[in-house]
Amino acid sequence: MNEPQRLFVPAAHCENAVVAGSSVVGGLRQRLRQWRYKRLLRLALRLAEEPILMLEVSMCPGVAWPVLLEHSNRIIVTTCPSTESLVAAHQKLPETLKRRIRALPAPQGEAELRQGAVDCLLLPEIPQTTCNVPNIRLLNEWIPVTRDSVILFARIGQPDSTGSDLQACPCGVEPHPIGPDFASARALEREFQRLGFSQIRHHNVIPGVDGVRVYLLRK
Repeated sequence: MNEPQRLFVPAAHCENAVVAGSSVVGGLRQRLRQWRYKRLLRLALRLAEEPILMLEVSMCPGVAWPVLLEHSNRIIVTTCPSTESLVAAHQKLPETLKRRIRALPAPQGEAELRQGAVDCLLLPEIPQTTCNVPNIRLLNEWIPVTRDSVILFARIGQPDSTGSDLQACPCGVEPHPIGPDFASARALEREFQRLGFSQIRHHNVIPGVDGVRVYLLRK
């Protein structure tokens, strides 16, 4: 499948958020991971039956938009803690596509979206540590908004020698006072069940290897 035309060039720190690996391993590996990320996102969207109205919650808005906008009828609601990042990403879109993306600066987003307002929640951020707690918190926070499915990226397993550049866990010296870090796939999937989701499918960015994984969940 031909790659979609690149709609804009995201900031360097947002590019790093997409790539689940070290910046020193070379351009070929980086491009392979980016290609696989997009492919898995497309697959997850198909398995979710091509949701029309989506909510994206991301620190780096816009990275997933080229894939999301491949569906001509899809509308994207997006929110981000940084209003500046949100506005900058939206301004880089062609005029014909801007009307398909509604930007909601946080915390305004939660106030404006009622229960069951969207078909699918997308959490596209790949954790830069072995800790998935931030994504679990976002999932728990936005559960009421989606009426059907969730697409979520997570980091599974422990880092190997190629993952030595992973950042320190942001949870502090005593990292997980509220529970496990969910680096174990079983622990993470039990948490999905506790929150009321069934797991439809998961795929690793590098097949057969622990690391970055995309989950499709359904209420």
